[in-house]
Amino acid sequence: MNKKILLYILVLFLASGCLQHKDLLILNVDSFSVQSPVYNEYKLRPQDLLYIRVMSSDKTIQSIFEPISEDRVYTMNDKNLYLTGYTINNDSTIVVPLLGKFKAAGLTLNQLQSVIQKKIDEMVIDTYATVKLANYKVTVLGEVDRPGVIFMSQTNPTIFDALAMVGDISKTGNRKKITVLREVNNSLEKYQVDLSDISVLNSQAYFVYPNDVIYVKPLRTRIVFDNIPIYSIFLSTITTFLLIYNVVLR
Repeated sequence: MNKKILLYILVLFLASGCLQHKDLLILNVDSFSVQSPVYNEYKLRPQDLLYIRVMSSDKTIQSIFEPISEDRVYTMNDKNLYLTGYTINNDSTIVVPLLGKFKAAGLTLNQLQSVIQKKIDEMVIDTYATVKLANYKVTVLGEVDRPGVIFMSQTNPTIFDALAMVGDISKTGNRKKITVLREVNNSLEKYQVDLSDISVLNSQAYFVYPNDVIYVKPLRTRIVFDNIPIYSIFLSTITTFLLIYNVVLR
């Protein structure tokens, strides 16, 4: 009788940790219609790393502004970007050879590109500047297939883009409890996101920004199955104790 009771308790306990179909769904509604989320352009900060390229149809002008060969540009990696990119100084400025010093922090990429382009137009014609953020990185942790640091190269990346790049949320990840940490005005802000609800489309954490940290919490299922060996030892100990107790009583 005691064994049956213990078995019944064990079955109920494991059943409470079983995955349900709804636990694996995102945007779990039949249909919806919402306004397109608005992306607030990222404003540059000190220590941001920029890739700045000046291009011209005139090869002489091109060679003056950009001595890096075409082949090397397309094989640029993190190390080369660190060595050849432009880091925004603590005084919010960058210094570009031949063009001078520019205030960068507080501007968007498009605004900084316009400022640099204006300076170029004062010097030469038919020459254009391109400015990119070289350290648009996001950290994804927790219950995902490949946790780690990822580089976002697409325009206006979303939390769905970031999760897709790490192989999606695992079966034991809680899609209703996603935490996003973000630095805003020199302070750290925390957002809670529920991917199963359409409210995520209007969340401040829908779009991801440089240096965001995304953490996917585990479902109770993960906790239950991770501790099965402990539960087994515990139940085995109780069973052994009850057997000894019954023998003694007899």
